[in-house]
This record gives sequence, C-alpha cells and structure tokens, in this order.
Amino acid sequence: MNRWHDNTLDAAAVGKAIREYNVDSVFHFGAYASVPDSVANPRKYYESNIGKGLALFPRKVNGRYAALSRSDRETNAIAFSDDIRCWTDPQLIQSPNQPWEILQLGNCGSPIETERGWLVLTHGVGAMRTYAIGAILLDLDDPSLVTAVTLQPILWPGTDQRDGYVPNVMYSCGGFANGDLLVLPYGVGDQTIEFATMSITTLLDSMTTTF
Repeated sequence: MNRWHDNTLDAAAVGKAIREYNVDSVFHFGAYASVPDSVANPRKYYESNIGKGLALFPRKVNGRYAALSRSDRETNAIAFSDDIRCWTDPQLIQSPNQPWEILQLGNCGSPIETERGWLVLTHGVGAMRTYAIGAILLDLDDPSLVTAVTLQPILWPGTDQRDGYVPNVMYSCGGFANGDLLVLPYGVGDQTIEFATMSITTLLDSMTTTF
C-alpha cells in the first residue's frame, strides 16, 4: 500500500500524487468530532475540514472535476471544479424524503460508473438516529440529475448490529464493483467492520424512477 502525506488543499501536490500513483479511483474516509475551533475559530475549522463529505467522481465529467458533498450536513449535493482545489456553488441533488433518511443524508463514497448512470450509495439517518444505506442513480452526462432512487434501504442494522461504541450506526466510506458484483465494506456501531455483496444489475433493477 502506498501512503501519501500532504495538504489536500494543495492542487499541485494532489495532482502529482494522482499521476505518480496512477490513481484511477478515490475512496472517501471521514469522521466527525466536536472541537473548540468550530466556535473559537470557525474559518480555521472550515478550512481544515473542507474535505469531509467530499467524494470525487472517478473521472472528469464534461471536462471538469466533479464531487459529491454534504455542505449543509443534511442533504446530498454535487459540485464542480476546474482545478480540483476550488469547489463552489454546490447544487442540491437529494433531500431527506423517506422515513429512514428523514433526519439527514450523506454519500457513501465515490460514485460507481455503470451503463445506466452513476451509482451513488447513500446513508440516511432516521428515527432514534438509526443509520441505513440506500442508493441513487445520476445521469452519466449531467450528474446533477437524479434519475432513480431506492425507496427502501438496501442495508440496515440487524438486531445483532445495534450495539457498539455508537449504537444504530451503519456507515460505509465506499463500495467497488468487481464485474457485476458490488462489494461494500461498512462499519457497525463505529466499532466493527463487515462486508456485504450484491448484484449491481439487481440493485439497479430495484430502483424506481418515480419519486
């Protein structure tokens, strides 16, 4: 495993790392913590946490970098950049709608490109702050357009997965495709890691275009 340490706000350094290591996909790993800087020095806090919730698309779209974000901590948005450093004017693409996601939404890592569109795994937070994982499909040419969604979660905590350091949490930082197989590592209760697999075709077929 190659390890790279630098400032993610340094566009030249990020570009150099992508070229040197032949990066063809990006996984998002994030965490949340309440820190004094968020109150005492909000600008410093914002700049040091600007990447949280940001998940890059695996390739440029219409000549621009694209990324999912959760800039307001409650909804899913998309942003574009010409230099991979400045991300402005995030566009809302998904708001909480179903009971299992009614409190907040977020992405579960970088989109997966399929023939039907960009497959985006999402996490939703419902009653009792119970997490569940769902999915949306974005248009290949205009990923600001949601073309299909899962009305029900594809993964949620079972009775033996509700305990842990943070109860009721099930969260993933990204899945990947191996042919038609979706492999999804996910955390349970902020304490253990498990894996789930399913057919990408089956998942896409289960999504609805009426929402």
